[in-house]
Amino acid sequence: MDGRTDVLAAERLEHAPPGSGRNRAMRAYAGPLLLMTGALAFFLAFGLRYFGPIDDPHFGERLAVLRVHIAAGAVALFLGPLQFVRAIRARRPAVHRLMGRVYLATILVSALAGLWLAPFANGGLPGSTGFAALSVVWLATSAMALTAIRRGRIREHREWMIRSYVVTLAFVWVRLILGTGLVLGADIQAVFGVAAWACWAVPLLVVELVFGAKRLRTAP
Repeated sequence: MDGRTDVLAAERLEHAPPGSGRNRAMRAYAGPLLLMTGALAFFLAFGLRYFGPIDDPHFGERLAVLRVHIAAGAVALFLGPLQFVRAIRARRPAVHRLMGRVYLATILVSALAGLWLAPFANGGLPGSTGFAALSVVWLATSAMALTAIRRGRIREHREWMIRSYVVTLAFVWVRLILGTGLVLGADIQAVFGVAAWACWAVPLLVVELVFGAKRLRTAP
């Protein structure tokens, strides 16, 4: 930051209304904190139970891998929102990079575990293929985000990180879809098959539509 920028920043701060800086900080953190709170609540409600005694032959020797998948995914789900806080990126870039590395590492671990678990998933062939595709797309979007930042393409990096976190949220959407199916009395195996694809494909489609609309508005 050069001297002129420092002066301009100081003038803005001097003429800013009292408390405006604090209000901006609160707004900047409100969305991420809400996402993090929701992620923690979902983990406590739906993930924590897999770390206690489980007497279910369906899991068997796969339980250890499932726990790795859930634990690593929960870390990514919790850390992801902090990557979108501009104040952290601008004022604590080293912290931003460290959290980014942890986020990507946990996705790598969770996605590989998910690929190993996919053939045993509920929902038959649609469930297995859907969850396998979820892991592949999760790895791909995260890898594209890493590639973009290494090439200095900030906007592309941000967009790919958004896609990556949207896929990370698949855990939340799966539970919501399954819960809706149970309430409606639908066949649970059929619901698993639908949820395995809808939990990530539909949110990604929405994101692409939003990105496309934004590009149209900013096109010359």
